[in-house]
Amino acid sequence: MKSHCLLTFVIAWIALVATAQEQLTNLPTIYINTYDGLAITSKVEYLYADFTMVDGLDTLRVDSLRIRGRGNSSWTYMNAKKPYRLKFPKKQRLLGQGFANAKNWVLLAQADDKSFLRNAVTWEMTRFIGMPYTPGYRFVDLVLNGQYRGNYMLCDHVDIRKQRVNIYEQELAIDEDDTETDISGGYLCEVDGFTDEGETYFQTAHAVNIRIHSPEEDVINKRQIEYIRNVVQHFEDTLYSANPAGYKVLVDSTSFMGWYVGGEITANIDAYWSAYFFKEQGDSLLYWGPLWDEDLAYNNTTRMGDVTQKLMADVGHGRKQAGKWIDQLKVGTDWFWPDVMRHYSHYYERGLTDHMTQAIDSLAELLRPSAEKNFEVWDIEEKVYEEIELFNTYDGYVNALRNFVQAHNDYLLQEFATRSGITPPDTRLDTLQYYRLHIHGDTTLVLGIAEATEPDEPATACLRKSDLTDTSQQWQVRTYEEGWQLINRSTGLALSDYNLSTPYSYALVTYPVATDDARQIWTLSEGAYEGYYNLTNVSTARIIDNRRGVFKDGNEVISYTTSTSDAKASNRLWSFEAVASRTDEIQTALHSAMQTPDYALRFVPASRRLRFIAADRGLLDFIVSIYDMGGRQVASFSAADGYTLSSTLPSGTYIAIWNAFGTRQSIRFNVK
Repeated sequence: MKSHCLLTFVIAWIALVATAQEQLTNLPTIYINTYDGLAITSKVEYLYADFTMVDGLDTLRVDSLRIRGRGNSSWTYMNAKKPYRLKFPKKQRLLGQGFANAKNWVLLAQADDKSFLRNAVTWEMTRFIGMPYTPGYRFVDLVLNGQYRGNYMLCDHVDIRKQRVNIYEQELAIDEDDTETDISGGYLCEVDGFTDEGETYFQTAHAVNIRIHSPEEDVINKRQIEYIRNVVQHFEDTLYSANPAGYKVLVDSTSFMGWYVGGEITANIDAYWSAYFFKEQGDSLLYWGPLWDEDLAYNNTTRMGDVTQKLMADVGHGRKQAGKWIDQLKVGTDWFWPDVMRHYSHYYERGLTDHMTQAIDSLAELLRPSAEKNFEVWDIEEKVYEEIELFNTYDGYVNALRNFVQAHNDYLLQEFATRSGITPPDTRLDTLQYYRLHIHGDTTLVLGIAEATEPDEPATACLRKSDLTDTSQQWQVRTYEEGWQLINRSTGLALSDYNLSTPYSYALVTYPVATDDARQIWTLSEGAYEGYYNLTNVSTARIIDNRRGVFKDGNEVISYTTSTSDAKASNRLWSFEAVASRTDEIQTALHSAMQTPDYALRFVPASRRLRFIAADRGLLDFIVSIYDMGGRQVASFSAADGYTLSSTLPSGTYIAIWNAFGTRQSIRFNVK
């Protein structure tokens, strides 16, 4: 009878636990219970625990999880929302297919980042700028020993393995007398201002502390330490030599510049205090990244005041660590700032700010239910560490982050331009406007098009008497790294320098838009009269000219060889008049299409194909992001292009989110 009662009790207890462990919001919920309910008080000693993650219909249960505290300053914050390190008995693929299968994971509390977005937005940015490794992540709710602890980020631990830092791992201990084994890699290292004596580290000749994360302390030997020390010291010695440019053959320049520029984009005051880099076996170069620990970034610390218009190269906390290396480059060379400007402007022009702000908006929408629940436990207005601004709403923190990104990215463009002496990309024209181009010699005449004389011949450019109702006199502009493209509103064709029939003057024609054709790209240079510009073709170097200076309706507009008089030539100077907003047009067109999401965005389950339906596909110039129900981004694509989901993407419910012309839209769809 007693056995029967005990069995009934056990079954009832199991049922109670299963019922209690439910998904609390749209994000996965993680339940961790330490054995005997012990509190986690150490960053060194692990406690054993059981682990459950509830994610929709999927539930992962693991016994014998080990958990400990982690972090430096974040472990000492005044509130009890702490970060943790997890170690599973077997490898787990916690972020899904395409991400790491590993034992070691991290739960970031982000207690001082009440937007919860700074790390995630940084990693979306580093993917955009092509850094070689970016951590994977998803947002979760955490229940620890029966208490709801708030919103957390479950993310990769920085280590060597596939889908993380994917280099060769020196796993086995090597005898120090062994001179045959290749010890040229891999090494995972960190410039670490917190490193103390007794840890696996070395210090460079200029007192920069280097921690070696892999090979680990119980594997690495003195020969390996000496090898990587010499590699790093050679890099540093080169920076301090008479020819610091020699460093370029010692590092992967793209990742090195990405690391520097990334630190400036995030305005992370600790960018040089803690900096990861790695070296692959058989490869002489040092690679940089990933960016990590961004809680204090994006103007979230009082330590340096408002950093909206400051460079970390000037004020960053790690100036006595990796900042020393940047100092050598910025003051010891005349090419560092031009390199930075070229690298940064490349991504700025391709939509860096839009990419980051869209990530902020999309992730904030996914996080909002969990954020609201989080602030039922933690005071939304509590100053946890060094926050500059405190708000009484979640959107207050999100908006502050978005505004900083927009203002700071613009500042960086101008500051890098000033320090490099390179003119920043043109921002005088708005891509969401239609323009008329008035010629200086007679402002009643504008750039238009003539009808083609033959059915198969392209239309040529000519002067037209100004008529606001004539859309063939209106031009959309698109920006590229090299210059501008002019697209006729009426025909949708681009102004092109194509006709090569005569040696000196060439009729301008309109051709189908081609993004890779330099004959459709024009640069603007200021004329002698305010508001007027010369337009020069990138491919042919010829200038747009009113043929023979005849100012009348229908006169041919051509390209012609440049001269020293261009800036004052009334037949070669053009002003831009904004006459219509593309935003209004786009919003009107898409509003009707988006009344029903199935009409706006079609998903074909059989082919896993997503595509937008719109009367004018040229209006679909925005990016769509796809997230799973755990808040992890799985894809992004141009609305105009559509997208086919990977066959490896698991079945389930997904959310498509886009931000188009001031309106955020989202739909859910099911993948089978």
